[in-house]
Amino acid sequence: MAIAHPWKDAPAPATTIEVAPGVRWLRMPLPFQLDHINQWLLDDGDGWAIVDTGVGLPDVRALWERIFAGELDGRPVTRVLLTHFHPDHIGNAGWLTERWGVDFWCTQAEFLIAHVAVQATGPRHADARLRHFRRNGCDEAALASLARRGNHYPGLVPSLPGEFRCLREGDGVVIGAHEWEVIVGRGHAPEHAALWCERAGVLISGDQVLPKITTNISVWPDQPLGNPLALYLESLERFRAIGAPVLVLP
Repeated sequence: MAIAHPWKDAPAPATTIEVAPGVRWLRMPLPFQLDHINQWLLDDGDGWAIVDTGVGLPDVRALWERIFAGELDGRPVTRVLLTHFHPDHIGNAGWLTERWGVDFWCTQAEFLIAHVAVQATGPRHADARLRHFRRNGCDEAALASLARRGNHYPGLVPSLPGEFRCLREGDGVVIGAHEWEVIVGRGHAPEHAALWCERAGVLISGDQVLPKITTNISVWPDQPLGNPLALYLESLERFRAIGAPVLVLP
C-alpha cells in the first residue's frame, strides 16, 4: 500500500493544523541540515498536552510563546510528553514544565540518558568519543572537526526536568477523550515512546517510524559493541499489529 500524504503544506511558524479530532500539528526550526521537527498538541480536556518540545534556543521559545498566545484557545498546557531524549525533542522540556508548572512524562531510560548526556563534558568524555571514532575509521581531519564541535547537547538542552512520570511499554495514557498506548522502540534511542490511539486511528511515531528516510541508527562510544540495528528491526515488529489504514504522525 502506498503512503498517502494528506497535507500538501506544513503549518507556518507559530501556527497549527488540526490533523485529527483533538490533535494539532506544529513545526519548530532546527539548526541542522534537517531543519525542522514536527510536534503535536493533544486536547487534554481543560488544556493541551505537548508531545516533544524542540531545541532549547531563544527563537524556538519565542515561537512557543506565540503558540501559547494564539493557538491554545485560551487554555493552558497540562503536561509535556516525550518520545525520546535527543535535543530536538527534549530541548525545551525543562523550560516548558517549569513555565506551566506541569508534569513531564517519558520512559525511564530516556530521562536518565538525557541527564547523562548533559553532563558528558570535559576531556575524559571528549577523549572517549575520539577513540571511538578513530577505531571505526575516521581520519585525522574528521577527528579534528569532531574535537572542535565537542558535546553540543548541553547547548541545545539548557535545562532538564528534575523528575518525571514514567511511561512503560503497554501503558494506557488517557489524554482528554482518548487513551494512547505506549509502544517502546529501541535502536534510535534507548527507550523511545510512540503513542498509539486505536479509537482515533492515530500513531504518534516520533523518530521510530519516518515517512521518507530511515531513522538514525548509531553505535555510541559508551556501548561500542552494541547492536542497535538489531534492536531497531526487532522494535518494528511491535507496530505490525496496528495494520492499515492509520494516520502516522512522525
